[in-house]
Amino acid sequence: MRIRGQSSGDEPVWRKLQASFSETLGMDVRLFLPTDWSSDIYTLFQQLEQVSFRPSLRYTNAEIEERLKHRDVLLMYLMSDNIVEGVMLCYAVRPIANRVYYLDTLAVRRKGLGLGKLMIGALLEWASQKDYLTLRLDTEEINETGHSLLSFYTSLGFVKTDEDDSGDITMEKPLR
Repeated sequence: MRIRGQSSGDEPVWRKLQASFSETLGMDVRLFLPTDWSSDIYTLFQQLEQVSFRPSLRYTNAEIEERLKHRDVLLMYLMSDNIVEGVMLCYAVRPIANRVYYLDTLAVRRKGLGLGKLMIGALLEWASQKDYLTLRLDTEEINETGHSLLSFYTSLGFVKTDEDDSGDITMEKPLR
């Protein structure tokens, strides 16, 4: 399957991000932005999901394939020695006219190093260059490991716009 709207890993924003990761981790890392979906790419996704998300939040292959049908999909892996250190999955929200970009999944293996913050910073820059007006995400206040996701995203300039009865929180950040 060809993923529409996939960015080249050679864009300046991704080259800068890769350099920041190498500096932060002190090792050779690479960004992998796959253009085709396969069982191998799904296995990479699962590797990080298994250490980052409780079972109820993990995606099946079919669920990810459905998300990959969206416009302007961005699927990015941060790799080090064939180990997934981070993953990000994003796409455009319908209707396109609203110019909202959605951060569906963000996960990092090593917490507390600023990797998630670096990934979101690059995403904000990239989405703004693509003329999106807003970055949206859904999260929970505190994840299963006790990290305050609400505080994390608020520190990056996201504002809570909605919360449902189950505690799921929608947040947005204007890009202009």
